[in-house]
Amino acid sequence: MNSLKKPASAFVNRHIGSKENEIQSMLNELKFTSLNYLTNTIVPENIHCNSSLNLPKALSETETKKRLYGLARRNSVYRSYIGMGYYGTVT
Repeated sequence: MNSLKKPASAFVNRHIGSKENEIQSMLNELKFTSLNYLTNTIVPENIHCNSSLNLPKALSETETKKRLYGLARRNSVYRSYIGMGYYGTVT
């Protein structure tokens, strides 16, 4: 009954990503021991970033939706007149 009270914001649990055993299988097939070793090998040194990213804390799916809807409300909606009143011309 307690599970009914929890908000449905567990996006991570619904994300269809690779499982650990699938990742390991792919790495084995490619002859790499880890994802870090793979990326360090294939990403050119001149574009590889070793520093930590200054990212904000992760948001839940509900918080993300709220923030995105807030940003979307700031958009201005304009009427499109594309295709209205088109007349063929002779050039």
